[in-house]
Amino acid sequence: MERANAILANFHYTLTGDEIKNAISGIAKFIGLFLYEQARNVASNTLAFLVNFFLMLMVAYFLLIDGERLIAYISDLSPLPTDQERMLITKFKEMAGTILIVNGLVAVIQASLGGFFFWLFDFPSYFLLAVVMGLLAFIPIVGIGSLLVPMSIYLFLKDNIGLSIFFLIFYIIASGAEYIFKPKLVGQQVKMHPLLVFFAIIGGLKLFGILGIIYGPLVVTAFLTMADIYRANYQRFVESGPQ
Repeated sequence: MERANAILANFHYTLTGDEIKNAISGIAKFIGLFLYEQARNVASNTLAFLVNFFLMLMVAYFLLIDGERLIAYISDLSPLPTDQERMLITKFKEMAGTILIVNGLVAVIQASLGGFFFWLFDFPSYFLLAVVMGLLAFIPIVGIGSLLVPMSIYLFLKDNIGLSIFFLIFYIIASGAEYIFKPKLVGQQVKMHPLLVFFAIIGGLKLFGILGIIYGPLVVTAFLTMADIYRANYQRFVESGPQ
């Protein structure tokens, strides 16, 4: 403290033991509250995940058993003719299946490339890292960055700068290619413009969270299908007016 005060005397300031004690107490209090808050969030999120996962399994089980009856009931309530109802349901199935297939394909490609580079640079447990990377690839926006960015920071701090920059560049290229080709692949399969698919995914994420990656394109599909049904079957009656 004497050495510190000798330097601080040039700035007309003197450091006391009480000030140091209060500063350390304030920092300890802040860290303690931060750790408590994080632990509480982890516990609540874990419980919410388990509850939601159980609900998902239960709903999926009953939908697999009684899904056809549910569709038939909804179709019976619908005012649309049967062929138009089938058209709408078919479009829904096509879009949902295409999104799952495209996301799965992108995840497999990213995980395979990541696993190859992990093996090439002699990472321990490279297969496990590749599996984790494939699962993270399903998460929109963050995706594989939640693994590669912390890994790049860790490698940089360990003075492995070249490898750190390599994985950061790999993440940027892989993410950029994903958001270019994913809407394009989905659009080609369901005959929808890639830009519309992109905005549908972004809008779905904004409204519904992570599940919006499926809900968004489904909402747009419903709108476009209903618009096609209207143009093909009802527009001429509306434009001709009452007879």
